[in-house]
Amino acid sequence: MTIPDDLREQLRACSKDEAAFRRLVMLFEQAQTTGSQGGHHGMLFSERDVIEASLEREKLRVALQKVRELNDLKTRMMARISHEFRTLLAIILTSSEMLDRYHDRLSPDDRRNRARFIRQQVFRFTEMLNDIALALRDEPLEPKYVSVNLEQLCRTAIDRINQATGSCHHLRLAVEGEVQNVTADPDLMSIIVTHLLSNAVKYSPAGTTVHLALSGMNNHIRLSVRDEGIGIPPGEQTRVFESFYRGSNAGETAGVGLGLNLVSQAVAALGGQVALQSAPHKGTTFTVTLKKREAAKKADT
Repeated sequence: MTIPDDLREQLRACSKDEAAFRRLVMLFEQAQTTGSQGGHHGMLFSERDVIEASLEREKLRVALQKVRELNDLKTRMMARISHEFRTLLAIILTSSEMLDRYHDRLSPDDRRNRARFIRQQVFRFTEMLNDIALALRDEPLEPKYVSVNLEQLCRTAIDRINQATGSCHHLRLAVEGEVQNVTADPDLMSIIVTHLLSNAVKYSPAGTTVHLALSGMNNHIRLSVRDEGIGIPPGEQTRVFESFYRGSNAGETAGVGLGLNLVSQAVAALGGQVALQSAPHKGTTFTVTLKKREAAKKADT
């Protein structure tokens, strides 16, 4: 039997895809056939029942899917956080016990190196806690614009990464154009630069070079981080900015999968864009583009 156009539109509206629409049409036709055997009023009653029942089933299906996705995210989140915390605490405990037990046998240089290693792990632990707190906040990131020396901000980020990793990589900064007096949010910019550098270092072999390029040309601020690391598989590149997502080739590399998500949020809060180019075993380049703003006093008015 033919379905009226207005009813077909209602069925289409409560369908998420073509397969769901066909199922609703089939149910309606079955109800229409059954209703016609009992008269016109039976057909109308069946039509209403099919539509209302289909809408309720669709709402329940969507709600159930969201609950499943949320539970899956929570499970992955807690598993990864627990693993990272246990690993870091075990490293710190073992290193401190070694330093205490063999203190008299270690040379002054060895003691300093072990103490520095412990500080590095504490730094990683603190950064991880900060990322988790930032990712789980209720309110969105809100920029607070002031005048910022982006070149100095980048150099500070490089120093922090070197401190955390023991200078196992060569971090190179190239600057072009006016970047010393830029209206921006220093905290959000620090999130962007630090996490992109940290990500590049984590997924690149020791001894390789990470290139940080900063440009203030043509009314735009452009920042790119290029590494020589493992790269991102093509089929996974659209997911790298999701919370707690880790690539299939990440292995046991430290991290909970929040860095790039925080970068994406910070860039969005600043009204910019972030893009990536990558290929397995050929490295990755992340490029952030922001429009230059008016001077700080004007920007706040």
